[in-house]
Amino acid sequence: MTYGGRDRGEPTPDGPSSVRAALGLDTVGGDGQRTLLDLAVTAAGIGTFDWDLVTGSLSWDERLLELFGYDTISFDETIGGFNARLHPEDLLRVTQLLQQAIADCADYEAEYRIVLPNQRLRWIQARGRVLCDEAGAAVRLLGAAWDITVGRNAQHSADAAARRAELLARVAGELTEQLDTDRAVGRLARLVVPALADWCIVTVVDEHAPAGSLRGLRDVASWHDDPAMRPVVARYTATRLAAAKPGAYVHRALTAPGPVLIPPDAAQSVLALTQPGEAADLLAQLAPRHGVLVPLRARGRTVGVLSLYTGAQRAPFSAEDLANARDIAARAGLALDNGRLFRQQRELAETLQRSLLTPPPEPDHLQVVVRYTPAAEAAQVGGDWYDAFLQPGGATMLVIGDVAGHDMRAAAMGQVRTIVRALGAATNRRPAAPPPCSARPIGSCRPSRSTPSPPPWSPAWNRPPPNCAAGSPGCAGPTPGTPRRWCSTPTGGSTSSPATTTTGCSASTPTPRAGRPRSASAGMR
Repeated sequence: MTYGGRDRGEPTPDGPSSVRAALGLDTVGGDGQRTLLDLAVTAAGIGTFDWDLVTGSLSWDERLLELFGYDTISFDETIGGFNARLHPEDLLRVTQLLQQAIADCADYEAEYRIVLPNQRLRWIQARGRVLCDEAGAAVRLLGAAWDITVGRNAQHSADAAARRAELLARVAGELTEQLDTDRAVGRLARLVVPALADWCIVTVVDEHAPAGSLRGLRDVASWHDDPAMRPVVARYTATRLAAAKPGAYVHRALTAPGPVLIPPDAAQSVLALTQPGEAADLLAQLAPRHGVLVPLRARGRTVGVLSLYTGAQRAPFSAEDLANARDIAARAGLALDNGRLFRQQRELAETLQRSLLTPPPEPDHLQVVVRYTPAAEAAQVGGDWYDAFLQPGGATMLVIGDVAGHDMRAAAMGQVRTIVRALGAATNRRPAAPPPCSARPIGSCRPSRSTPSPPPWSPAWNRPPPNCAAGSPGCAGPTPGTPRRWCSTPTGGSTSSPATTTTGCSASTPTPRAGRPRSASAGMR
């Protein structure tokens, strides 16, 4: 008999001492050392096992019986009793480890879960050694096992906290970069699957809808972990609101202070509140087992709903899952509401800017064309401005200016433009700058600094004065008969940002015949 294929000719020991010896736990020193070892094993909560591979008898000591929730009567001393306690997901893996150790007459080591009679889980660490006879055939497996549940749970908690922090960081990072609502919720749907659910739907509430109103709901994004099911969930997303009966879960989530759990079986629960038809058929295909709807709230109002669903292969939503869902919903709700506020500010800025920039005149000798687009990435009223008006003698005055700053400071451009127009339209002068009397009123437009530059244009002149507003690329007069952009200056946004847009002014020299020139061009660069 041998231990693990070594020391051929030695008999196979019996009893608890054989387990200690086979595992290398015995030391020289007699009974005193063995007593100390037994005390240490007992204090550490280690149990021992002895599996006779010839007879099939499996012997456990009292500690191991206690770990596995057995007693001397209920344990049948077979490998079947051991397998009965193994977690179903670990059974195949542990069986393969045992078979490999027996086939190789080698050491055995495994970490697995067991399910106790009260359905609680316990993590076990086991080590053993296969003993062989003189012919090299495995005849016995001796080993020890102990409880590692506390350590595993601590590791699980640490891993879960790390995953949660990573997920929340991704949600916050990607949603704050998106000010477009549809794009933001599209990213949200992909971020939470499969981290929190097998599939999800994101609903937004129209910003003009009253609080708690069922009107203005839009399902705008969905995602499924299974690519083959994504068209199904997309079609269900497009049809479910129209098919929802009063009291549907998505309606309840609008006024709920927290997550709304759908009772199992979620498919049947939701079908009971869905009109018969396409949406009900699609839901039957999706077959959700568990579901929860989490309101997306920000600044005291519900801006959307996050619907999460899992299948039968996944456990119900845990307290940890619901906590993660609430945190994600809070961040997503704030991001969506920030997008709403940004749109409102940008629309207000655009309306104010357009109200300050009037359409140019349409004289017979000149065509002035303007195109204006507000700043794309900032809700600001730009300080760059333009104006065009006719002088009493028929000349067209084109004015391009710049008021330092943005928003309310830049709104002083309206005052400057009014002053320049009032003074410039009262004279037929042909200067390269506004009348001298304009300096004092323009200087009183505090706190802004302004730089108007009005080059007048008349059919009797061959070229405009070479004046431009501060910060413009420059001016160049066109040759007679050649339409040409002679001045371009930024309008409608900050000139320091490449994402803002600009507006220029254009003029063409008159043709010999009466009427408008053959062509004129203008636009933004």
